[in-house]
Amino acid sequence: MKVTALAPWFGSARMNASRIGEEIGKQDWVGIPFCGGCCEVPHIQARSIHLNDVHRHIVALAVTVADEVEYQAMYEQLEHTLVHPDFLAEARDILDMAEESDMPPRPDCVWAAAYFTNVWLSRSNAGTESEFAQPLASRMTATGGSSVRRWRSALEALPEWHKVLKERCEFSCRDWRDWMKRTKDRPGHALYVDPPWKDAGEEYKHKFTEQDHRDLADVLHGYENCRVVIRHSDHPLYRELYPDWTWVELSSRNQANKVIREMLVTNQTRRIVKPQPISMEFGQ
Repeated sequence: MKVTALAPWFGSARMNASRIGEEIGKQDWVGIPFCGGCCEVPHIQARSIHLNDVHRHIVALAVTVADEVEYQAMYEQLEHTLVHPDFLAEARDILDMAEESDMPPRPDCVWAAAYFTNVWLSRSNAGTESEFAQPLASRMTATGGSSVRRWRSALEALPEWHKVLKERCEFSCRDWRDWMKRTKDRPGHALYVDPPWKDAGEEYKHKFTEQDHRDLADVLHGYENCRVVIRHSDHPLYRELYPDWTWVELSSRNQANKVIREMLVTNQTRRIVKPQPISMEFGQ
Protein backbone atom coordinates (compact mmCIF):
# COMPACT_ATOMS: atom_id res chain seq x y z
CA MET A 1 0.00 0.00 0.00
CA LYS A 2 1.09 3.59 -0.60
CA VAL A 3 0.05 4.40 2.96
CA THR A 4 0.22 1.77 5.65
CA ALA A 5 -2.63 2.97 7.89
CA LEU A 6 -6.29 3.73 7.35
CA ALA A 7 -5.79 6.68 9.70
CA PRO A 8 -2.48 8.07 11.05
CA TRP A 9 -3.06 6.68 14.52
CA PHE A 10 -0.89 7.98 17.35
CA GLY A 11 1.57 5.27 18.40
CA SER A 12 0.56 2.82 15.67
CA ALA A 13 2.72 -0.06 14.46
CA ARG A 14 3.01 1.11 10.84
CA MET A 15 6.72 0.29 10.57
CA ASN A 16 6.36 -3.20 12.05
CA ALA A 17 2.96 -4.17 10.67
CA SER A 18 4.32 -6.89 8.40
CA ARG A 19 6.32 -8.40 11.29
CA ILE A 20 3.18 -8.50 13.38
CA GLY A 21 1.43 -10.35 10.57
CA GLU A 22 4.26 -12.90 10.53
CA GLU A 23 4.00 -13.41 14.28
CA ILE A 24 0.24 -13.93 14.13
CA GLY A 25 0.73 -16.51 11.39
CA LYS A 26 -1.86 -18.06 9.12
CA GLN A 27 -5.18 -18.40 10.94
CA ASP A 28 -8.86 -19.00 10.25
CA TRP A 29 -10.00 -16.04 12.38
CA VAL A 30 -8.17 -13.08 13.93
CA GLY A 31 -9.71 -10.66 16.41
CA ILE A 32 -8.34 -7.17 17.09
CA PRO A 33 -10.02 -5.53 20.11
CA PHE A 34 -8.10 -2.22 19.71
CA CYS A 35 -7.91 -1.78 15.92
CA GLY A 36 -6.92 1.94 15.85
CA GLY A 37 -5.43 2.86 12.47
CA CYS A 38 -5.71 -0.78 11.23
CA CYS A 39 -2.16 -0.83 9.85
CA GLU A 40 -1.69 -4.54 10.64
CA VAL A 41 -4.82 -5.66 8.81
CA PRO A 42 -3.37 -6.00 5.25
CA HIS A 43 -0.57 -8.19 6.64
CA ILE A 44 -2.80 -10.68 8.47
CA GLN A 45 -3.37 -14.05 6.80
CA ALA A 46 -6.86 -15.03 7.88
CA ARG A 47 -10.17 -15.78 6.20
CA SER A 48 -11.98 -13.56 8.69
CA ILE A 49 -10.77 -10.55 10.69
CA HIS A 50 -12.89 -8.89 13.36
CA LEU A 51 -12.03 -5.24 14.00
CA ASN A 52 -13.21 -3.61 17.19
CA ASP A 53 -12.52 -0.27 18.81
CA VAL A 54 -14.36 1.92 21.28
CA HIS A 55 -13.38 4.96 19.16
CA ARG A 56 -16.53 5.32 17.06
CA HIS A 57 -15.02 7.57 14.37
CA ILE A 58 -12.41 5.03 13.27
CA VAL A 59 -15.00 2.24 13.19
CA ALA A 60 -17.36 4.44 11.13
CA LEU A 61 -14.52 5.19 8.71
CA ALA A 62 -13.67 1.49 8.36
CA VAL A 63 -17.26 0.37 7.72
CA THR A 64 -17.73 3.16 5.18
CA VAL A 65 -14.58 2.20 3.29
CA ALA A 66 -15.83 -1.41 3.28
CA ASP A 67 -19.27 -0.46 1.93
CA GLU A 68 -19.51 -0.39 -1.87
CA VAL A 69 -21.94 2.49 -2.32
CA GLU A 70 -20.84 4.78 0.53
CA TYR A 71 -17.17 4.21 -0.26
CA GLN A 72 -17.59 5.36 -3.88
CA ALA A 73 -19.40 8.52 -2.76
CA MET A 74 -16.77 9.18 -0.09
CA TYR A 75 -13.89 8.76 -2.56
CA GLU A 76 -15.49 11.11 -5.09
CA GLN A 77 -15.91 13.74 -2.41
CA LEU A 78 -12.31 13.39 -1.24
CA GLU A 79 -10.99 13.75 -4.80
CA HIS A 80 -12.12 17.38 -4.64
CA THR A 81 -10.42 18.06 -1.30
CA LEU A 82 -7.21 20.10 -1.32
CA VAL A 83 -4.53 20.81 1.30
CA HIS A 84 -6.08 24.07 2.47
CA PRO A 85 -7.29 25.20 5.92
CA ASP A 86 -10.84 25.80 4.66
CA PHE A 87 -11.27 22.11 3.82
CA LEU A 88 -10.01 21.15 7.26
CA ALA A 89 -12.35 23.65 8.93
CA GLU A 90 -15.32 22.41 6.90
CA ALA A 91 -14.58 18.81 7.89
CA ARG A 92 -14.50 19.75 11.57
CA ASP A 93 -17.79 21.60 11.26
CA ILE A 94 -19.37 18.37 10.02
CA LEU A 95 -17.82 16.37 12.86
CA ASP A 96 -19.10 18.93 15.38
CA MET A 97 -22.71 18.57 14.20
CA ALA A 98 -23.33 15.71 16.65
CA GLU A 99 -21.64 14.27 19.68
CA GLU A 100 -19.44 11.25 18.98
CA SER A 101 -21.56 9.12 21.30
CA ASP A 102 -24.62 9.86 19.13
CA MET A 103 -22.91 8.84 15.90
CA PRO A 104 -23.50 5.15 15.10
CA PRO A 105 -20.52 3.43 13.44
CA ARG A 106 -22.39 2.69 10.21
CA PRO A 107 -21.50 3.54 6.60
CA ASP A 108 -21.81 7.30 6.10
CA CYS A 109 -19.86 8.87 3.24
CA VAL A 110 -20.15 12.45 4.50
CA TRP A 111 -19.10 11.69 8.05
CA ALA A 112 -16.30 9.33 7.01
CA ALA A 113 -14.93 11.81 4.45
CA ALA A 114 -14.90 14.48 7.14
CA TYR A 115 -12.99 12.27 9.57
CA PHE A 116 -10.54 11.11 6.90
CA THR A 117 -9.94 14.76 5.93
CA ASN A 118 -9.45 15.78 9.55
CA VAL A 119 -6.82 13.16 10.35
CA TRP A 120 -4.90 13.29 7.06
CA LEU A 121 -4.88 17.06 6.47
CA SER A 122 -3.78 17.76 10.03
CA ARG A 123 -0.76 16.53 11.97
CA SER A 124 -0.79 12.83 12.80
CA ASN A 125 -2.55 12.56 16.15
CA ALA A 126 -5.58 10.41 15.35
CA GLY A 127 -7.07 8.75 18.39
CA THR A 128 -5.82 11.33 20.88
CA GLU A 129 -7.54 14.04 22.90
CA SER A 130 -6.27 16.63 20.41
CA GLU A 131 -7.14 14.91 17.11
CA PHE A 132 -9.73 17.59 16.27
CA ALA A 133 -7.48 20.50 17.26
CA GLN A 134 -4.30 19.79 15.29
CA PRO A 135 -3.24 22.46 12.75
CA LEU A 136 -3.03 21.88 9.01
CA ALA A 137 0.03 19.79 8.13
CA SER A 138 1.56 22.44 5.92
CA ARG A 139 5.21 22.65 4.81
CA MET A 140 7.06 25.94 4.36
CA THR A 141 10.39 24.36 3.38
CA ALA A 142 11.53 21.68 0.91
CA THR A 143 12.68 19.35 3.73
CA GLY A 144 10.61 16.67 5.41
CA GLY A 145 8.39 15.71 2.50
CA SER A 146 5.29 17.16 0.90
CA SER A 147 1.94 17.69 2.62
CA VAL A 148 0.22 17.36 -0.75
CA ARG A 149 1.99 14.07 -1.47
CA ARG A 150 1.01 12.82 1.98
CA TRP A 151 -2.63 13.64 1.33
CA ARG A 152 -2.63 12.17 -2.18
CA SER A 153 -0.90 8.99 -0.99
CA ALA A 154 -3.51 8.49 1.72
CA LEU A 155 -6.30 8.99 -0.81
CA GLU A 156 -4.73 6.77 -3.48
CA ALA A 157 -4.37 3.93 -0.96
CA LEU A 158 -8.12 3.83 -0.28
CA PRO A 159 -8.99 1.39 -3.12
CA GLU A 160 -6.70 -1.20 -1.53
CA TRP A 161 -8.21 -0.55 1.89
CA HIS A 162 -11.66 -0.94 0.35
CA LYS A 163 -10.74 -4.35 -1.03
CA VAL A 164 -9.30 -5.82 2.18
CA LEU A 165 -11.97 -4.36 4.49
CA LYS A 166 -14.82 -5.42 2.20
CA GLU A 167 -13.62 -8.96 1.58
CA ARG A 168 -12.30 -10.07 4.97
CA CYS A 169 -13.40 -7.79 7.82
CA GLU A 170 -16.33 -7.36 10.14
CA PHE A 171 -16.66 -4.58 12.67
CA SER A 172 -17.86 -3.70 16.16
CA CYS A 173 -17.60 -0.80 18.56
CA ARG A 174 -17.65 -2.30 22.06
CA ASP A 175 -15.72 -1.97 25.27
CA TRP A 176 -12.92 -4.55 25.18
CA ARG A 177 -14.30 -6.43 28.20
CA ASP A 178 -17.63 -7.05 26.51
CA TRP A 179 -15.91 -7.86 23.21
CA MET A 180 -13.51 -10.39 24.72
CA LYS A 181 -16.38 -12.31 26.32
CA ARG A 182 -17.59 -13.16 22.81
CA THR A 183 -14.29 -14.61 21.54
CA LYS A 184 -13.65 -18.36 21.37
CA ASP A 185 -10.52 -20.17 22.58
CA ARG A 186 -10.04 -22.43 19.56
CA PRO A 187 -7.16 -23.65 17.37
CA GLY A 188 -6.99 -21.52 14.22
CA HIS A 189 -8.02 -18.42 16.16
CA ALA A 190 -5.69 -15.57 17.10
CA LEU A 191 -5.94 -12.29 18.98
CA TYR A 192 -3.80 -9.28 18.19
CA VAL A 193 -3.90 -7.00 21.24
CA ASP A 194 -2.46 -3.47 21.15
CA PRO A 195 -4.08 -1.36 23.91
CA PRO A 196 -2.87 2.14 24.83
CA TRP A 197 0.53 1.66 26.43
CA LYS A 198 1.35 2.36 30.03
CA ASP A 199 2.57 6.01 30.33
CA ALA A 200 2.84 6.64 26.56
CA GLY A 201 -0.90 6.03 26.16
CA GLU A 202 -1.94 9.01 28.29
CA GLU A 203 -2.53 11.09 25.15
CA TYR A 204 -5.31 8.82 23.86
CA LYS A 205 -8.91 9.94 24.11
CA HIS A 206 -9.88 6.49 25.41
CA LYS A 207 -7.28 5.79 28.07
CA PHE A 208 -6.16 2.54 29.65
CA THR A 209 -5.45 2.44 33.38
CA GLU A 210 -3.01 0.14 35.14
CA GLN A 211 -5.98 -1.82 36.44
CA ASP A 212 -7.23 -2.17 32.86
CA HIS A 213 -3.86 -3.68 31.90
CA ARG A 214 -4.06 -6.10 34.83
CA ASP A 215 -7.62 -7.09 33.99
CA LEU A 216 -6.67 -7.60 30.35
CA ALA A 217 -3.72 -9.81 31.34
CA ASP A 218 -6.03 -11.94 33.50
CA VAL A 219 -8.31 -12.50 30.50
CA LEU A 220 -5.48 -13.22 28.05
CA HIS A 221 -3.87 -15.78 30.35
CA GLY A 222 -7.06 -17.80 30.02
CA TYR A 223 -6.48 -18.60 26.33
CA GLU A 224 -4.84 -21.97 25.75
CA ASN A 225 -5.67 -22.80 22.11
CA CYS A 226 -6.03 -19.31 20.64
CA ARG A 227 -2.75 -17.66 19.67
CA VAL A 228 -2.30 -14.29 21.42
CA VAL A 229 0.09 -11.59 20.19
CA ILE A 230 0.43 -8.43 22.29
CA ARG A 231 2.28 -5.26 21.32
CA HIS A 232 3.79 -3.25 24.18
CA SER A 233 6.69 -1.11 25.21
CA ASP A 234 9.28 -2.81 27.41
CA HIS A 235 7.67 -1.49 30.58
CA PRO A 236 8.18 -3.20 33.99
CA LEU A 237 4.42 -3.62 34.31
CA TYR A 238 4.27 -5.85 31.23
CA ARG A 239 7.27 -7.88 32.42
CA GLU A 240 5.31 -8.48 35.61
CA LEU A 241 2.09 -9.39 33.81
CA TYR A 242 3.58 -11.72 31.17
CA PRO A 243 6.76 -13.16 32.74
CA ASP A 244 6.62 -16.58 31.07
CA TRP A 245 5.48 -15.50 27.61
CA THR A 246 7.75 -15.21 24.57
CA TRP A 247 9.17 -11.70 24.05
CA VAL A 248 10.38 -10.42 20.68
CA GLU A 249 12.14 -7.04 20.45
CA LEU A 250 11.48 -4.75 17.48
CA SER A 251 12.78 -1.33 16.47
CA SER A 252 10.41 1.48 15.62
CA ARG A 253 10.21 5.28 15.63
CA ASN A 254 8.11 7.62 17.72
CA GLN A 255 6.28 10.80 16.73
CA ALA A 256 9.58 12.72 16.93
CA ASN A 257 11.19 10.23 14.50
CA LYS A 258 13.45 8.83 17.24
CA VAL A 259 14.31 5.13 17.26
CA ILE A 260 12.54 3.30 20.09
CA ARG A 261 12.17 -0.30 21.29
CA GLU A 262 8.86 -2.07 21.29
CA MET A 263 7.96 -5.65 22.12
CA LEU A 264 5.73 -8.38 20.76
CA VAL A 265 4.66 -10.72 23.54
CA THR A 266 3.14 -14.08 22.59
CA ASN A 267 1.60 -16.98 24.48
CA GLN A 268 3.03 -19.57 22.06
CA THR A 269 6.54 -20.04 20.72
CA ARG A 270 6.99 -19.23 17.05
CA ARG A 271 10.23 -18.64 15.14
CA ILE A 272 10.63 -15.11 13.81
CA VAL A 273 13.49 -13.51 11.93
CA LYS A 274 15.86 -10.99 13.48
CA PRO A 275 14.67 -7.34 13.40
CA GLN A 276 15.86 -5.37 10.38
CA PRO A 277 16.95 -1.70 10.30
CA ILE A 278 14.02 0.64 9.72
CA SER A 279 13.47 3.93 7.97
CA MET A 280 10.49 6.23 7.69
CA GLU A 281 9.32 8.57 4.96
CA PHE A 282 7.07 11.51 5.67
CA GLY A 283 3.42 10.49 5.77
CA GLN A 284 3.97 6.74 5.33
